[in-house]
Amino acid sequence: MKENFTTARNLRIAITSYCNLDCEYCGGHKGYSDEKRGTMEDYRREVISGYKIKISELKELLKKFYEVGYRGVSLTGGEPLVSKDWYELIQYAKELGFERREITTNGVLLEDYVKKHGYPTDLTLIKVSLDTTDREEFLKITKRDSFDQVISSVKCVSPVIETRANRVVLRSEIDDLDYFIKYCKSIGFKSTNLLDLVYYPNRRVESE
Repeated sequence: MKENFTTARNLRIAITSYCNLDCEYCGGHKGYSDEKRGTMEDYRREVISGYKIKISELKELLKKFYEVGYRGVSLTGGEPLVSKDWYELIQYAKELGFERREITTNGVLLEDYVKKHGYPTDLTLIKVSLDTTDREEFLKITKRDSFDQVISSVKCVSPVIETRANRVVLRSEIDDLDYFIKYCKSIGFKSTNLLDLVYYPNRRVESE
């Protein structure tokens, strides 16, 4: 009997450990700040020094997973847009036949990418991490003054490609969720996904 239990499964690939933000809930700023690595997707306590997975290897992974029945792929990081290969992987996934082709991004580099290369229309969904509607709070969370760039990116791509907001929700922030969801809708998001803060065993701070 043919096994088809993987037919609807999504493949999630962290294509780079580097990030251009320094979010307070991500292990990257705690243990790997000198290298600017974001480690939310990395369970290792020590990063692989000096090695990057080649695009040929990532393509081979995509091919193998497609062959066993996976039909969705989502690229993450770190920040996937800091990798020059990210859209080539999405295009290859489409060639293979992946029906769902997604990316999770902080949005900082998105509008700039569109201006240089055009809309990445082989994507079926762009998931933008956005934890606040306040510019000062964004700076506090991410250590970067990039709020306006993110909002501009969302307004740029959302009329062309379905765009979803991802937010990590802390207990202290429950009361403002109604406003947050309305704000996301007003700038072009089609949906909002509220995420729990998950502990990853990759921090190297003894006091935590």
